[in-house]
Amino acid sequence: LQGGVNFERAEAVDDIGALPAPTPQLEAAFPERFQRDASGRLVSIDQRPLNIRSALSESLSSSLTANVPLGDEGARRGVLRVTLNHSWRLTNRTTIHEALPELDRLAGDGGGVSRQSLGLSIDARRGRWGVNIGARWRDGYRFRRDFGRDGPDDLRIAPFSAVNLKLTRKFERAIAGRDEGTRRGVGLQVELEIANLFDARPKARLGDGRPAPGYGRDDQDPLGRTVQLSLKRRF
Repeated sequence: LQGGVNFERAEAVDDIGALPAPTPQLEAAFPERFQRDASGRLVSIDQRPLNIRSALSESLSSSLTANVPLGDEGARRGVLRVTLNHSWRLTNRTTIHEALPELDRLAGDGGGVSRQSLGLSIDARRGRWGVNIGARWRDGYRFRRDFGRDGPDDLRIAPFSAVNLKLTRKFERAIAGRDEGTRRGVGLQVELEIANLFDARPKARLGDGRPAPGYGRDDQDPLGRTVQLSLKRRF
């Protein structure tokens, strides 16, 4: 059994970073980066990196891993490995320009980021069978239209979770040895892999509860659940 906790704090002054997600306030602070035609329609955005006056981020991460033996000694002996990871963003603030307020990305300024995320991995091997389960979850977050305040046109991204599953079966085959005669080796290997087992799709609503454009069932993830069967053999 192994575990760990890590705290990280990072401060930067006069750093180089990416242009935040476009908003009316950002366009007012950097008008030269937004090109509009004669009718006022936005036609292009200059997204080259820019200088950031200051940035501060703090995060707390933890992990726990357990290895459990399965079965008795011998060919059918196996192992179960379980790993749990958690990440918690405590602070994420950036000051880009004196004409803009300090951006709090955890509150939704400049694009927004989720505050917490969780990952779980279960890997089991016994004899010729193997199974792997991977699950991930991230907290919901807000994308503010106006820096520093919530509004009815904000984008509220819902929490999201997905589970992946993989089953493996190995078949033995006889191998003729030069000195030892016939021995057993790994032959055909069959893998069944299901990504996004429960067909989860990203969801979002606007700040006042209206459906968010671009977040229909197939807009963000047209595939959803995918199933793949693989046959492998070493020649």
